Amino acid sequence: FERFEQLIADLLEYSFPNANVRLMGKSNNSDGGRDILVIFEKKTIIVQCKAYQKSVNKSNVIDIRDTIEMYNAAGYMLAVSSNITTPLIDHLCKLKEKYDVDWWTEREIFQRLRQYPILLNRYSDIIQMKNLAE
Repeated sequence: FERFEQLIADLLEYSFPNANVRLMGKSNNSDGGRDILVIFEKKTIIVQCKAYQKSVNKSNVIDIRDTIEMYNAAGYMLAVSSNITTPLIDHLCKLKEKYDVDWWTEREIFQRLRQYPILLNRYSDIIQMKNLAE
């Protein structure tokens, strides 16, 4: 899980070079649904990472709206190593009406990784593990 969070943090830093990206700590610590914070000027986006082999559903994430409001964030991003279910996509789309919300599934993560070969090399261990698991 921790390597996956580091991968997502690095992808965010490469994708948004003007943002300040901060890991919240070890993945086994209580983080209140915040694995990574992305700060653009004065806007904070909470990033939650889920390294699951099965699809992530709404019950796998804490109450997103409460988390955004509790930490006075501008938005939320979910990064998953697999896919997310349609009900969760519907929920994220509804939240997008009020907040800055995005999600990366396995597909989007690999698309971004192809843009940054240095990250492909740095995280080849978890990319190979993912391919072996399938």
